[in-house]
Order: sequence, then C-alpha cells, then structure tokens
Amino acid sequence: MGRTSATHKGKEEDGAADPAQPPATHTWLLALYAGTVAVIAALAWSVLTHFHELDTGFSSLDAFGRQLLLYSEQSFYYSFYDQLVTAPSLATGLWRHAHDTVSEHPGQINALSRFNLAPEVVTAAAYRVIGPNDT
Repeated sequence: MGRTSATHKGKEEDGAADPAQPPATHTWLLALYAGTVAVIAALAWSVLTHFHELDTGFSSLDAFGRQLLLYSEQSFYYSFYDQLVTAPSLATGLWRHAHDTVSEHPGQINALSRFNLAPEVVTAAAYRVIGPNDT
C-alpha cells in the first residue's frame, strides 16, 4: 500500500508524451489544412471579383453608374451605406439614420433598427478606416 516501486514511474520520467498535447503530426496537418483553405478562399475571391469586374466594369463607373447597376433592395441599402460614407463623420451618419425622416413619410424612424443596417454600418466604418482603393 504505501510503497513505491521502480516499475511505477510517472509519464514524464519514462519518456511518454503528455496526452493533453496533440502529436506533432496533428499540428502539421492542421497547419497544412488551414493553409490550403486560405489559398482556396483567396483564389475564389480573386476569380469572383475578376468576373464581376469583367461583367459590369464596376470600378470604371462613376457613383451614379454604380447606383444604376443595383436593383430595388440593393439600391435601398446602398443608399444607407453611401450616406454613412459621405457624411462628415461616422457619428453624424449614424445620428442621421437614427433620426431618419426620408425613408418613411411623414414620421421619423430609427432606420438603424427598422431596416437592420448593421452590415452597412460595419462596411462603412471599415471603408472609413481603410480608405478608398485608388490603385
């Protein structure tokens, strides 16, 4: 009962791997898999943007031409995005959307919650941080 023997050693002492840590092969396989997924995603993004540009010539159009390419709801939500981008500050644009008198007549609504403008707000904020792509 209270005795210890030389045959009962801890895993650290006999050279066995710690079961809490994955083997090195799993780490390499995971890194290979993540790298492959990243390369495929980058290629898919590149191909899709290239085909979109070939189809529409979107980057060579002026702002009005871009708006004409959009349909119904796309145009509606693009107008909110455009107002956020062209506002003097993001806070001013958000205030204007929170106190919107243009979208529904005759009253004032909170367009941010009424139309779920979260994607437009995030995209406009990212555009303001990153800036336009003038290349």
